[in-house]
Amino acid sequence: MASASTSTTSPSWHPPSAAGKRAASAARWDPRGWRRISNRSIFGSVSAPGPSSGVAATSVGWETLDRYGIARPACVITASLDEAIRFLERAAGRVVVLKAVTDEHKLRLGLVMTNLRTAEQLSGAWRDLASRSALPFLLQEQVEAGPEVIVGARHDPSFGAVVLLGLGGRFADALARREIRLAPITPTEADRMVVALLGEPLPRLSDILVKVAQLIADRPNLQELDLNPVILSPSGPCAVDLRAVDGPITPGEDDAPGAR
Repeated sequence: MASASTSTTSPSWHPPSAAGKRAASAARWDPRGWRRISNRSIFGSVSAPGPSSGVAATSVGWETLDRYGIARPACVITASLDEAIRFLERAAGRVVVLKAVTDEHKLRLGLVMTNLRTAEQLSGAWRDLASRSALPFLLQEQVEAGPEVIVGARHDPSFGAVVLLGLGGRFADALARREIRLAPITPTEADRMVVALLGEPLPRLSDILVKVAQLIADRPNLQELDLNPVILSPSGPCAVDLRAVDGPITPGEDDAPGAR
């Protein structure tokens, strides 16, 4: 049976210090733990099980990424094993990954089942995951491994719409590197964010930043959008997980980093 995997290719970046521009807003953010605001999502009605108040990915959320041209793998959210097997068959030999629909850290909790190639493997992974997590599940075509980054956006009570780029995967906790700008941003600003964080230009990642910044600027009722991770695969950056939260925010709420 496939099991959760936490491996990722180590990047060779040597990112410089975060730019001083908008340093005040950057100091208030932590990409490892954005504040939860509401359990209402404009992206749909599938919320995470258990006591947490965040909102996990929904099919409507993935469709929203499509409308903005943000790369993501083919996926389906379903409570039916039969539908999941049909998705696998349509993948025509491509490897798939099965995930719980939750905004908790799925890899750390063992709620991600990778390298599923056959209906038998998928069925076994489904039964295993169902014994530990509530339906529905997210089934995706598996993206080739690569370095990971976090791309996010939020409506800040003091600064308005902002967009974030941070290191993801196992580097996030250790380095806590992040670049933040007011949204929307220009392609030049996005390029500067990428170079400041990673030490080299990645035009397709800059393109995702521009689109996420426009998305948050277009949607005043969207409180937070978290694409974590975006995998920098050999075929290009791809958002493989998302979390969206809708709801009003007022200054003075719990702003402590990691207050999730």
